[in-house]
Amino acid sequence: MPDETNSIDEMMVPYKGRTSRIKQYMRGKPHVWGFKVWARTGVSGMLYDFDVYQGNAGKTNSEFGLATDVVLKLTSTLSAGCNYKIFAHNFFTSTTLITQLLQRGIHYTGMVRNGRLPNCQLKDEKTLSKQGHGSFDSLVLNSPKMVAVRWFDNRPVTLSSTFVGPLPIQKVRCWDKASKSYGEIDRPFTVDQYNRSMGGVDLLDAFVVQYRFQL
Repeated sequence: MPDETNSIDEMMVPYKGRTSRIKQYMRGKPHVWGFKVWARTGVSGMLYDFDVYQGNAGKTNSEFGLATDVVLKLTSTLSAGCNYKIFAHNFFTSTTLITQLLQRGIHYTGMVRNGRLPNCQLKDEKTLSKQGHGSFDSLVLNSPKMVAVRWFDNRPVTLSSTFVGPLPIQKVRCWDKASKSYGEIDRPFTVDQYNRSMGGVDLLDAFVVQYRFQL
């Protein structure tokens, strides 16, 4: 049975050949050339589902768009109404995706890009910066039902979640550039849960490296 907490992210399968039309280049990856794979893993690093990105070769018309389609496809093998929780980065997060998952009884937490949460007026970067390192703002939305949180670390970070809010506030140790010393700042619980749950695909990558054969 899959872990209750799952994360969705991309990973690369190294490939340097010239015969494939679906080979991708991804800057910043340990292997920049290869096949891009969308993966759903548990916090244990166990791979539960995946889909190979085919670019234009696998493009189909969709009312939701690529990002939402990926998550819906990778979660289609999860039983509905079993309290599964999905974590993903800001490429995937949208109100459309959250609505679709909630209809299946699946919860979601993810980082959010600017403009992806219409009618959600959180404090802007200038206001949070004046309030200081560790300041945050939150808002409960009804459509879809979720909590949006914006936290100011070195820059503002926005997250949305259908099952966890900013409380309880935690104290975390961080480096202060101004005083050149470590200090404690507030961190919303949403951020803590995201940080704890998003490493499944990275962990899988670390496991795969141990057994990768030479091409």
